[in-house]
Amino acid sequence: MQYDKCDAKSDSRSAAHINDYQKSIYEDVEKNMADRLVARYSEAMEPLKRKGKIKILDIGGASGFFSKALHKYFSENGCEIVVIDNTRYDTWDEFGGETIKFIEDSAENIGKIFPENTFDLIFANRVFHHLVTATGWKDTVRNITDIVKQVSKVLKGDGVFCVTEHCCDGILFDASASAVIYTLTSCKLPLLARIFRRIEAKSAGVGVCYLSKKMWMTIIDNCGFMVDKIYEGHKISWNFMKRIVYGALLFIRRHRMDVTIICKKKR
Repeated sequence: MQYDKCDAKSDSRSAAHINDYQKSIYEDVEKNMADRLVARYSEAMEPLKRKGKIKILDIGGASGFFSKALHKYFSENGCEIVVIDNTRYDTWDEFGGETIKFIEDSAENIGKIFPENTFDLIFANRVFHHLVTATGWKDTVRNITDIVKQVSKVLKGDGVFCVTEHCCDGILFDASASAVIYTLTSCKLPLLARIFRRIEAKSAGVGVCYLSKKMWMTIIDNCGFMVDKIYEGHKISWNFMKRIVYGALLFIRRHRMDVTIICKKKR
């Protein structure tokens, strides 16, 4: 099936492109994470092998490593994998072909590119926190929510939606850490960007939006999904000084890496 590429620039909310510094980091991370993510998703994916050849959408997987691992997992039954990302990694040329297709476009255009009820499996690995807007944190959260709604439309009724994200719960109120981190990392002043990068904010100068676990549960429910299973990921361990700095500056109460949420559509 031929899918039409949209002009992502026509959408004023269009998500930011990652910079070269981020690109080099994320490529290595995705390469090291691919097999582990497939293993984590295997319980949800195994029943789909009985369907025969299936269609898979990988949102933001332009390094190609995860899609390659997926193709290997479904090698006996066959699958068609489509990757959509507005950044094309140099590694992609190794993975292209008839069974893994790449569309260079924004995740915000999923509903325009693909017909409803197209995919059996949809993945978004460490992607949504990068889909920031230039118009503020609230608009970014609305943008993420809108994309999840589009995912629900292009996923088949018996399909599975798998999200792996970093979750930040706030101190003052649940979303406080998310709002503060977005505000600081989206600041484009070179001096502040360098400072935030020194405290390990890899998205400094571009912006990042980590949602809390509670926010994710609300978005999933409001977009027509129910949670089938959650893997809590791992808690970030900080020394005393980092706990003080991150708590006072970023209002972080708890930060968990790679929380995985397996979703199915509500009946």
